[in-house]
Amino acid sequence: MKRSIYIIILTLVTLAGCDKSDFLNIKPENLTLTEEAFNTPEDIWAYLNSSYDVMRNGAYWGGNMWSISEIWTKNCATTKTGFGWSQIINNSTNIFNTEGRSLWVESYRSIDRANYANRIAQEFEGMSDDDKTQIMANSYFINAVGHFELVRFFGLPYDENKAGNNNQPGIPIRTLGTGTIPEAFNAVPRATVEQTYSHVIAYLEQAAASLPEFNNGFATSWACKAFLAKVYFQQNNYDKAFEYANEVIESGFFALDTSLTARYNTNEPSQEVIFEMISTAAGDNSAGALTGDYRQDGIQNPSVVPSDDLKNQASAEPEDGRWLTWYNTRPPDPASSSLITYCAKYDYDYCNVPLAYLADMYLIRAECGAQGAAGGSTTQALNDVNKVIERAFGNTSHNLTSTQNLLVEIRKQRRLETCFEGTRMHELKRIKSPNINGLAWDDKNLIFEIPDVELNGNPDMIKNH
Repeated sequence: MKRSIYIIILTLVTLAGCDKSDFLNIKPENLTLTEEAFNTPEDIWAYLNSSYDVMRNGAYWGGNMWSISEIWTKNCATTKTGFGWSQIINNSTNIFNTEGRSLWVESYRSIDRANYANRIAQEFEGMSDDDKTQIMANSYFINAVGHFELVRFFGLPYDENKAGNNNQPGIPIRTLGTGTIPEAFNAVPRATVEQTYSHVIAYLEQAAASLPEFNNGFATSWACKAFLAKVYFQQNNYDKAFEYANEVIESGFFALDTSLTARYNTNEPSQEVIFEMISTAAGDNSAGALTGDYRQDGIQNPSVVPSDDLKNQASAEPEDGRWLTWYNTRPPDPASSSLITYCAKYDYDYCNVPLAYLADMYLIRAECGAQGAAGGSTTQALNDVNKVIERAFGNTSHNLTSTQNLLVEIRKQRRLETCFEGTRMHELKRIKSPNINGLAWDDKNLIFEIPDVELNGNPDMIKNH
């Protein structure tokens, strides 16, 4: 079956500088037409693989997205001074913000490739039904997690007190995939936050029903269920988050690593990771942006370091293995008499990027149980958080013995366990913090503006600011 594909993403980015009034009158130039791009099932699988590859990009899951969350909430300090970072630090992002634009473009680029791979697969005469099902399930996973990440950065937070009626603007829901020049100019309106979350959940549920339990680096049914736990948890839907986290935990497929470095270190096998971006060499580093921002064991000091507040909480119990393993306090240079605490979590030439892992599932189930989720209890919540604490200290000496202030303790452990992993912004919004970089949890200045690359081709797009 003969197919053609237009490689258009660079053209769309190039057109970003055009005035809105001119955008639709411009004829696309410099398009690369690849004839017969999809002649075999292997061609379609290769295109789907390229979608996973985009997910590893530094602007997406490769790390920049994580640094944004840590810096914006002042969980980390930074020496970054560029235009985009200055806007983030000062809560003043606009349509030209470079970090927001890159996140938007790369996330939707991954989504678009997955969508189109699925679209072609379903029409392809030489592909087996099983392959079609697996292409669809993988594409649904990629689509869902991409929309989930985007709606948390570009839409106001989900409020469980308005469950079913979160009508604040979310993001465009894209499901088609771009295969022709006219399709590249299809303007998709913003869905509501409620609609976006419903889409994410529906796609993850469909993917979970078809993906295998093991999938050689691709998404699995367990990856889908772990993300469903994370999505429902972001909504503070404790019953559903508990249900999915519990299913992952009780499956018996995963176990907490004894080592605190196994999640990242490619030389240590991990039993804990449910889904990750894999690295194979320094030239194939999924965590390139992470190591670039945080790595402190080289000849240059990193541009992102833990804040004093995070450092003080992490070091409050000096025997905590996370403090001893994931941080390093040293002079900034040999001649200095001062000491600075750095992140040591990503001190590798290349490392894996764990996106769903068992400790997170325990902490989700723990908080849900403490909040009265169906099937949970405070006893269960205490046992769950103690598993994470016991791994951190290597023994039970610091385990909690009382449910007093249990919720506070669970949330403290979440901050310590997921440090430098880009969770802080979303966590503070979820718990409705009154102070995120000086603003309330639902302040519109804590989300990115819809970037110029979208507004130029979508003039009716609702803006955030």
